[in-house]
Amino acid sequence: RRNGRRSGQDSSSDPDPRLEKSWNYSWNCLFTNPLQVTDEEKQLHNVTLDIIRDDCTQPKYIERGCPFRHILNCVRQCYGAGVTEATLQRLLDGLECSSQIVSTMDRYYTAC
Repeated sequence: RRNGRRSGQDSSSDPDPRLEKSWNYSWNCLFTNPLQVTDEEKQLHNVTLDIIRDDCTQPKYIERGCPFRHILNCVRQCYGAGVTEATLQRLLDGLECSSQIVSTMDRYYTAC
């Protein structure tokens, strides 16, 4: 498959709407269009938020929060190795705008 299309499907036609909602399509978009996934992929939001909520209660992260690299590594383990830094940064910015997390210092985050 390429760009969410089945093999043999004309590349000029629109993708099957059912395929767009599938996990495989989202996984493919993770590599080709990370911003689309972070805007629409709620599972990635939930995984990231759960990681921050759980880990910011650990003694070494209580004071400063969880560092970006730690969050990225955990998200890659839970969600998939294809999550890019840009994807995660956009996701964290969105979570911060919606007041679900707070940036405690440069690239350190804690849950509200």
